[in-house]
Amino acid sequence: MRPSSSILWIAIFIAFISFSRFVYSEGVSPYLPLNLPNHISQKIERLAVIAGETSLNKPYKVAQVTALARQIKTTHPLLFREIAPYLRDHKERSGSSLLQASLAYSNSDFSNPYHYGVDGQSNVLLEAAGYAIYTDYLGFSGSAVISENSVNKAQGMMHVGVDVLQLDIGYKSRWWSVGRINALLLSNEGEAFASISASNVVPISSLDFNYEVFAGKMNEETSVTSGDLLQQDEPYIAGAFLTFSPVKQVTLGFAHTTVFGGGVRDAESGTFYDALVANNLGSAANTPYYEEQADRRYAFQARLNQEVMGFHYSIYGEHVTKKVLGGSGNQPNAATVGIYFPTINESSLRIEATRYDQGFYSSNIYSSGYQNDENSLAYFVVSGSQNTSAESLTAQWYWSMNSDESLTTTFGWSQVALLTEDSSERVNSGLNFSADYRSRFESAYWGVEASTGIDAFGEQTYRLGVYFGF
Repeated sequence: MRPSSSILWIAIFIAFISFSRFVYSEGVSPYLPLNLPNHISQKIERLAVIAGETSLNKPYKVAQVTALARQIKTTHPLLFREIAPYLRDHKERSGSSLLQASLAYSNSDFSNPYHYGVDGQSNVLLEAAGYAIYTDYLGFSGSAVISENSVNKAQGMMHVGVDVLQLDIGYKSRWWSVGRINALLLSNEGEAFASISASNVVPISSLDFNYEVFAGKMNEETSVTSGDLLQQDEPYIAGAFLTFSPVKQVTLGFAHTTVFGGGVRDAESGTFYDALVANNLGSAANTPYYEEQADRRYAFQARLNQEVMGFHYSIYGEHVTKKVLGGSGNQPNAATVGIYFPTINESSLRIEATRYDQGFYSSNIYSSGYQNDENSLAYFVVSGSQNTSAESLTAQWYWSMNSDESLTTTFGWSQVALLTEDSSERVNSGLNFSADYRSRFESAYWGVEASTGIDAFGEQTYRLGVYFGF
């Protein structure tokens, strides 16, 4: 650790939050689960655009969503009435955020992006999430996905702090991307890993600053290479995320993750600081400066929420680059662009395109690449294509049929460039279609989901399921 640099960063941070327009005593906030029922997450996305909020990140904090709902209470009373019952359940000191049981049949091994590493062919799923706030400054929240074969950690953490500095200690899943169909940095494709993070509950200052920094350790052992040495161990991971709004309706952001250490590269305490702010780790990772030391991926993000003559839309994009600290090779890139129309009569429409270069998710240091427990830390609709180049275009339509029923349909195209044994390139394309019908009955809901298509590896896939939840 560099004492002088640390003191400087702490002083800047204290001065920064001193100008916050918020009172610091409002306390911590629990999170809504990342695997929210589709009809609820669709309404929250619609709420964010209508309220002009460009910095609402996943997992959603209850306090931030509640504040946005209050803004549209009089201007969009129907949307407020649809969201209010779910938020009302979180006004108590403890409660349940999610309880859903599913029965399904699928011929695909690839996991659902909202099922935390559960085998895609699991027939029975139980998803549960809850929270308890003991004081304004201390709380706990947890969630899990249970199948007939396993119990998968979704979240389980302690919250400590105030509204401008909340510490989350334990297992926390993150979705670090402006995209809502694909996530290029972090997602809940796999189980959560243990970490400690610091973030704010409500935006800070008139520029709506939002931040998060974290340090954690992977769940899975992988082969860690350093020169001629090889050892099995769990790598470490650190990341930082910052967004702000220089003008109303526009948010700019920067984020990065760094995978480092493990085995022969075992890290010291100061390495976590370097992994967040430095461009090489040096001897802290037990590697010489001329050797590849860590894998970093950093993103620049932008989002515009706009209203023209009562018509709302959101345009967003991000560009991500992989940089090997200590390395000198080429730097693969990835990008996402999208447009979202939250209110086309009673419907919403999202169109999103994503691509990444060969080598973006692979690694010369860690044999498993950018993975944890054999699941990608990121998420791309073409599951299993981590060591290829790939691109996709997806359209998602959400139809609120009435106050009790909704239908979500998704149509996607994807293309993967595969390297063959003779190092030539073979390009495969795939198409997929899915539909999710949901109906409410008093305080419960039920639904039917179905999907079919040909993936980018030429395999026919299908899934049919029913679910019931509260």
